[in-house]
Amino acid sequence: MTDKGIAVVFGLGPNGLSVARSLVPHGIAVYGVDSLRWEIGHFSHSVRHDRHISYLPPGDELVANLAAFSEACSTKPVAFIASDLYVDFVARNRDALLPHYVLADSMCLKESEVFLDKRTFYDTCSTLGAAIPQTFQANTEDQALTASRALRYPAIVKPTHHLEVRKALRGRKLVEVGDAEELMKWWHTFRVMGVGAVLQECIIGSEQNIAVAGLYMDREGRCRSMFTAKKYRQYPPMYGSGSYMEARWMPDIAELSVDLMSKLGYRGICGTEYKWDERDGCWKLIEVNCRPTIWFALTRAAGVDIVFDAYCDLRGRPNPVKYGQQNDAARWQLFVRDMVSSLYFLRRGELSLSEFWRTTISQKGKEWAICSYTDWGANLGYVVNTAMHIRTNFLSRAGRLG
Repeated sequence: MTDKGIAVVFGLGPNGLSVARSLVPHGIAVYGVDSLRWEIGHFSHSVRHDRHISYLPPGDELVANLAAFSEACSTKPVAFIASDLYVDFVARNRDALLPHYVLADSMCLKESEVFLDKRTFYDTCSTLGAAIPQTFQANTEDQALTASRALRYPAIVKPTHHLEVRKALRGRKLVEVGDAEELMKWWHTFRVMGVGAVLQECIIGSEQNIAVAGLYMDREGRCRSMFTAKKYRQYPPMYGSGSYMEARWMPDIAELSVDLMSKLGYRGICGTEYKWDERDGCWKLIEVNCRPTIWFALTRAAGVDIVFDAYCDLRGRPNPVKYGQQNDAARWQLFVRDMVSSLYFLRRGELSLSEFWRTTISQKGKEWAICSYTDWGANLGYVVNTAMHIRTNFLSRAGRLG
């Protein structure tokens, strides 16, 4: 099947690169937008560039140029958001962009405000009956103290808007604490930064107790594309983004995900994450991303290309529903980050040599997040991107020591 349509992807990290690789084989011209010039997608032959939009940061100039870009296109482009940085931007400018772009219903302020603010997210999900970890909202010191006495430890302190403090946390989304004193210290730290925090119990157990789902809900609220997987490792270890995963059909995760997104009235692409709580004997919701996530290339490798299914539906000619039809032989890896996590667990004696070989080294049936034998630009970009991250972390540490 070929299509001479156009898509614009906001965010060109591994997420955005995966979106482009889902669309380009079908004849779709994919243009990228990301102000970070060393993001991997900028180097890939799958991503086209327009100097008026591709490198601009979110703002009024980008909105105006996006409108002008669309006017020059033969058909209205379909928009995909592949980075949290652009979730709020597109939502706030929906009215200005809607005449020029095909936008999923989820690309609006009502949705972004739920998913980008952790307090609102957990309050909303709890109200809808979703099982979540024991969670406290602490706006005052007394509330934080009350939570510190009630929580089971270890616990986590999670900033309500992680993008605002991610640099200070060296890329982490949260902090694990072992007792009430440490919890209060971090609550005060985030407060000084001007960011609220969610105080939450930690669901103990292996990363292999984590399951994910990727899905697309159409404008009538039907799930047209569903995929589930088991997460084996994350980077940073324990509290990071997936670095090695295996496709695995899990009907209970699929049902929980569809039920939650239906109750939320969500219409678009999303990724859900659950962890099995051994103490309470149930799956508990960890997070929902209102966009394609870092591991969405695995959905394509497993025969459930959620991104392309969404594109077709948004263009008015939906593909057949895909539910429970995935190939569970597919695996996925973000190599450099996963190597770091693998060595971490290997040193701790939590990863056997045979599993290290099978999951980390062996490439049989494995989809790479970035590297490709047919995309040497992206391979070069991976080197540049990794070097820039190392440089940024080094300068950040040097600044603190200075």
